[in-house]
Amino acid sequence: MPYGSHRKGKNGLHTTVESKSKSNKRLKRFFIIHGVVLLSIPFFIFVYTCPVHYFLHIPCPGCGITRAYIAMLSLDWEAAFRYHPLFFMVLPILLYVPHRNILGKPLKDKTETLIFIITVVLFIFIYMIRLFTENILYEV
Repeated sequence: MPYGSHRKGKNGLHTTVESKSKSNKRLKRFFIIHGVVLLSIPFFIFVYTCPVHYFLHIPCPGCGITRAYIAMLSLDWEAAFRYHPLFFMVLPILLYVPHRNILGKPLKDKTETLIFIITVVLFIFIYMIRLFTENILYEV
């Protein structure tokens, strides 16, 4: 069947070969993202430090997030916010991004872009404050 040609599906609606190709790409992307995450787990277990700090010897904008989540699990909210004030934003974003196609893409593209821009700006803002104030808790 030629690319993009139509055929009737099980429910009588027309489908295209293109849609199968897109779903295959989504499935590939899903497995690649989850594979990278699974392969990186041993690094964090055995090295247990920020990869940016480990290789470049400088803190990254996300340094302190792991400690913040550990503090949060201990119900020490004050320490969690001291380690990284934006820690609460990371987990929802990390769960949403690889699964947004499975969820039926509940957010519009403009909304996703706006959330991304706001998150990046906030992380850079916090990073700059921490670099210039030499926040001791920020050190790895």
